[in-house]
Amino acid sequence: DGDAEAAWPLALARFAAAPDDPAAWESLRSLADRTNHHEALADALENALAERSTDRELLVRLAAVQEEKLGRAADARATWERVLAFDSADVEALRAVCRLAAVEGAFAREHEALLRLAALLEGEAAELIRAAARVADEKLQDADLALTDYRRLLAARPDDADALAAVERLLGATGRWEELARHLEARADEPGVALRLAALRQERLGDVQGALELYAAHLEAPAAREALEAWIRSGAAGAGAALEILDPVLGDAALRAELRDLRLAGATGDERRRLLAELADLREPLGVAGAAFAACLALFAEDPADSVLRDRLVALAEATFGWEELAATFERALRVLPAESADALALWELLAPIYGERLGRPDEAAAAWEQLAAARPGDPAPLAQLDSIYRGRGAFRELSTVLRRKAAHEEAPEKRKDLLLEMAILLEEQLGDREAAMAAYREILTIDETHPEAFAALCRLLGEAASWGELAGLLERQVEIASRGGLADEARELRFRLGRILQQHTGDTNRAVELFRSVLGEQPRHPATLAALEELSQAAEVRDRALAAELLAPIYAEERNWQRHVQMLDALAAAAIEPARRAELHRAAAGVYAAELDAQEMAFLAAGRALEADPDGAENLALVLRAAE
Repeated sequence: DGDAEAAWPLALARFAAAPDDPAAWESLRSLADRTNHHEALADALENALAERSTDRELLVRLAAVQEEKLGRAADARATWERVLAFDSADVEALRAVCRLAAVEGAFAREHEALLRLAALLEGEAAELIRAAARVADEKLQDADLALTDYRRLLAARPDDADALAAVERLLGATGRWEELARHLEARADEPGVALRLAALRQERLGDVQGALELYAAHLEAPAAREALEAWIRSGAAGAGAALEILDPVLGDAALRAELRDLRLAGATGDERRRLLAELADLREPLGVAGAAFAACLALFAEDPADSVLRDRLVALAEATFGWEELAATFERALRVLPAESADALALWELLAPIYGERLGRPDEAAAAWEQLAAARPGDPAPLAQLDSIYRGRGAFRELSTVLRRKAAHEEAPEKRKDLLLEMAILLEEQLGDREAAMAAYREILTIDETHPEAFAALCRLLGEAASWGELAGLLERQVEIASRGGLADEARELRFRLGRILQQHTGDTNRAVELFRSVLGEQPRHPATLAALEELSQAAEVRDRALAAELLAPIYAEERNWQRHVQMLDALAAAAIEPARRAELHRAAAGVYAAELDAQEMAFLAAGRALEADPDGAENLALVLRAAE
């Protein structure tokens, strides 16, 4: 390496004199690698380019040094741009600009370079345009630009599945429904495309007739039948015509009856009468008498406490799909029954699943289960149902309340901890209620003082809330727990964390240093502790620097880091109260300067400080005299 350093100036001069000499360049490049003079190598190339600004070889070399040796992607890209300034069709330069612009985050330039490459490289044009489209879509998030690129790709490859799907996605994402319809119409002979076009016409364009025609043309596809069924169930415009198209291919009499029942709600006049007649024809073979159901409803209104009739109504509703009528009848009965009577609770128990499972009314289902939960606080079933409903709806505040109630009735500690933990996470992450989350974590720790998730989360939240006193107390307890459990490594790390909290946030430096001392007593080279002490050794307060120095001084001496050792001795001396102690520390520093650092002048100055600290100390005067010699 010494020879390489000596050779470096000569190689620079040789290259400066003949920058086009390959041997001069190879010698300079090799020496730069050996001596790590890559900055100087880049400067040499720039100097050469001052007189040869369009020398492509020099520019390529400079770009390589900037990218590969100096890690300066932006500078490397700028150099390749210089190549393109005099040769805009340089493929290598364009590829490099693409690559480096992507690294740099200059996505617009990456996009532009990809398109220029596509114009130059006919064989790669399609894939380069595809890459440009993805940059526009995913990096620039410019739907218009991405659509333009994908359409350019489709002009060359009309059947490109990736481009077709991307155009469909982008048009849908930007709400360009008419354009999307035209895009799909070009491939409407494909069943999957035809069904997506049908849904688009129905849901976005309001073209009921066009949608129906497409579904009718593809009835052999299960998805077409499912879409028509969903249309009928929705009751939207055209549902009656959808039923007429779907009905001939349905073999399930019950489903045919159900769909007519759904359609009946929106039918009027002749259609309603026809549907009712068809319903009668369909249900009779199924053994369900609508008249019987109507009569039972009327009877139940007269005697809502009749449990036998109540059960029969449920069976008839199952057969006749009369859940709405049944729910309305039960609701009227509840207005006349005593609120907490057995009959009322039995009705709530039936209504709750009717609302949730049959009618898709989660709010009413939740209200019914809440009635049961209030009446039967020890029954886990209502709370389980409420848990499911609130979880499905994303009703996190209500779900947290349910979890709290479940935990309150849970006797098994492990399950109770799990419920509280879930509640705490939900309170924090979904509701942003950190105070309530911390309360839940504290409660978990009262059940299991070593619970790792609760401990970690509570520590984090206390830190974010700057509740340093409580956080310190929590860490103190965990240190005691880990120590009692024989977990020496864990206890050590907890002591370090506690020390940092005290050092950084509470100002209790003495206690922090004592904790650091205990950590180093078990692991003398604990990296994080040494780093914390290094930080403390730079503190503004003389006392704090001395506390750190007391621990660091012997470590630096052992490592023979004499410069830092004497700095620690100086910090100790600055804080020493007794003159004799200050003099002792300065004498020690003088000894290190003289014996270890061969810095006699510094040794003399340190000896002088010892004498200044304790003029009456004979050894101080003697040390000054020896240092003066």
